Amino acid sequence: MARIVVQTDDHRTVLDERHVQLEDVSDGKASTDLMARLRKAVGKAESTTPKRPVKRLLTILPAADYREVSG
Repeated sequence: MARIVVQTDDHRTVLDERHVQLEDVSDGKASTDLMARLRKAVGKAESTTPKRPVKRLLTILPAADYREVSG
């Protein structure tokens, strides 16, 4: 079976059309319905702002670089 999946850049699935068959693209009404769902999903994927992970900078210093702060 064929499958159509539309995902955003950050891999969120907008459309997951399972079990696509030849009849879905050869019949006039069925192909029009499938194209409408595909058009809507692509539009949604394009308009969705990707969630970007927060990058954190971590620095590990050697123990010799620490200063004594206790009095």
